[in-house]
Amino acid sequence: MFFENEEVPGWRGYGLHGTYWHNDFGTPRSHGCVNLPTPMAEKLYLWVTPNLPSGKSTVFADEVNTGTRVVIHE
Repeated sequence: MFFENEEVPGWRGYGLHGTYWHNDFGTPRSHGCVNLPTPMAEKLYLWVTPNLPSGKSTVFADEVNTGTRVVIHE
């Protein structure tokens, strides 16, 4: 799930995603993505909008379907 805000432009490619290759959460380990335990990433994915239409691999928020606000704390 990609994210952007006033400080992080969408073209940077930062995302929230499951991580099966380590168990060291809370330690910076990537170029800016937020690593989550895979079961937690799945729950978050099923909770947020916009929903991924059947047969599609990507969906972007728009004026009608603005997506879910997720606040990440340090």
